[in-house]
Amino acid sequence: MQKVYVCPYCHSNIKQGTDLKVCPACETPHHIECWLENNGCTSFGCSENPETKKQNQPVVIPEIPEPEEVISLFPCPNCSKEIEEGSSYCKFCGYKLINVSENPITGNNKDFNEEYKKRYEEKVRFHRNRLILLYSGIFLFIGIFVFGIYKISDYYQTNVDSEHIEIDRSLNEWRRNWENKNVELYGNFLSENYKYTGADGKTINKETKLKRIETTFSRYKFINIRFSNVNIKTIKKNPPEYLVTYNEDYKSDKFESEGKTELTIIKENDEYKIVREVFK
Repeated sequence: MQKVYVCPYCHSNIKQGTDLKVCPACETPHHIECWLENNGCTSFGCSENPETKKQNQPVVIPEIPEPEEVISLFPCPNCSKEIEEGSSYCKFCGYKLINVSENPITGNNKDFNEEYKKRYEEKVRFHRNRLILLYSGIFLFIGIFVFGIYKISDYYQTNVDSEHIEIDRSLNEWRRNWENKNVELYGNFLSENYKYTGADGKTINKETKLKRIETTFSRYKFINIRFSNVNIKTIKKNPPEYLVTYNEDYKSDKFESEGKTELTIIKENDEYKIVREVFK
């Protein structure tokens, strides 16, 4: 009777003529498909069993790297960046360092601590002096600026005051020529574009005004004029133009009047001229 083999992987009979795979270690027959699927023998403890192969592999212990050398650092007294202990120069700013053999952070080296403190104080003094110079420069600039503004304002005010004084002087001279009944000198203060508007609202030119003044001078024995509350205001600087207002008290042997006068004065050929007169 022929012997029947049972596959230990699928537990079924191995039929005659079926492809076999006999384990080279324990000589146990397997279906070739079962051998390939299990990736080896299925017999427990066989050296061709995949699990047995795993257990027999040597254990690999990983190498533990040696600890890296710890480099001690300390701040540079000049730039405050960290540099290696024992350095002769700072690699960042080039500052020369004292030679120390002990860790400066521990404070065991007295010479280093004193030198570090000294250089730190020098650095603080340097920055403090720089700030003092900076603020001194700012205050000096502000002082010069304010002084310049004051001088310009003073010059402008002085110049304006001198112009107003000159206008006031010309105005009084014009009034005296009026009182002295001098038509020629009276007319010298009037611009060629002179216009006069009286209390009646009518406007006349220079020629008509001088004719009326000449008639008045010939008829009146005396004329007395007083200006009060004189106010001079600069309207424009270039070309110069001024507005003069005052209260006018006019008296003569035949006529008296009081009112407010507005004069617009310009500068022609370095002389002040009345270009507009309004009596209210």
